[in-house]
Amino acid sequence: MKKSFIILLLSLLLLMSGCGEEASPKMGGKNAPLDGVMNADGQAEDGAETEPEPINIEDLDWFVEEAYVNANRNVMFGYTNNSEYVVLGVDLRMKLKDELTEEERAALASFEETRRYDDETLSRMTVSGNNGRLAEPGETVGGAPCKVDTFTELEHMELFDLTVPEKMKVNYVGRNGKIYDVTYDYAEQKYGFVYEIGDTTKWAGKELGKTVPKPDKLVSVTTDSDDLFFFWAYDTTNTDFLAYTRQCIAAGYSEGQMPDAERFSAINPAGYTIEISHDATDDFMSVVVERWHSWSESEISGLLPKLTDKLVRVSDDKDEWFEFYAFDISQEEFNEYVEACKAAGFSFDVTDSDRRFSARDENNEYKIVAYYYPSKCIMNCSVYS
Repeated sequence: MKKSFIILLLSLLLLMSGCGEEASPKMGGKNAPLDGVMNADGQAEDGAETEPEPINIEDLDWFVEEAYVNANRNVMFGYTNNSEYVVLGVDLRMKLKDELTEEERAALASFEETRRYDDETLSRMTVSGNNGRLAEPGETVGGAPCKVDTFTELEHMELFDLTVPEKMKVNYVGRNGKIYDVTYDYAEQKYGFVYEIGDTTKWAGKELGKTVPKPDKLVSVTTDSDDLFFFWAYDTTNTDFLAYTRQCIAAGYSEGQMPDAERFSAINPAGYTIEISHDATDDFMSVVVERWHSWSESEISGLLPKLTDKLVRVSDDKDEWFEFYAFDISQEEFNEYVEACKAAGFSFDVTDSDRRFSARDENNEYKIVAYYYPSKCIMNCSVYS
């Protein structure tokens, strides 16, 4: 029974990782006039060791070529890194030419019909090439499919030939080991702010992060707290991924393992959870280590009925917010918990269904929201002021 509870807990990690598009520090930042270096919060840094100039995009010799991938023809994007920096990713966005010749317009007609684009929509269409593979100085990387409007893979070079560069976003490692993000605007012919989005010189400082081994790769830690440790490892093959999962198992993350070709989840004896994901397209690995809380005796947690016969993990416990996940929950048990919450005073402005419950207390001081995920048999409940 204990193992089934653990599997349910790990399934929650998969559930949470699938909600929405994960924001990656490999391609972050905003576009603004160049005026120095900014940190990840968008604040200008004063007195810090910084890169005085962004990487020169003329040192990134990008190219496209047609290739067959899994029997499908695609236009692939790549680049040669002629700069002095290690480059972690290049994202090139193209737009249609402002004016097309009759011959070019004819070449576009079949695409318009297939996608059912009108002229206004077509004028906003973009073609992008996003290559997130690490490139050392002098190295060439390719194999990234170009996409139309970021979704549809581009199959014909004829359409790409109707576009011109609009913006290029580059992530690179500075001389000080920090990771920077900068965007170049081709129309304005200028760079945006240089954003600092990571640091390859740091490793775990908290107890939680020290429970996992450091990969023998370039890494960037984005979160190092008592409850969450999150880092990226670059230039990692599937062999590297499998080797690192074995190291984590040896370090104690061996209970309730859920491995597959590109993802691994497990728990250590202290109850810490780990999830490792590998991206085979861009050859990078993300690692999340998390500490779950126990049910506290705080005032706000006391507003909710406490489950004593289920595996419960508290994800947030603050003065104004308390949230938990409960596992191995049936539909009947979810409905019973909803009735218990109503009896506890959450019986005003009720919205009730088999999947969701929300309400407030009589004084409108606290509100509750509960969700049920039947495919996972998981309940998520939050109370907040």
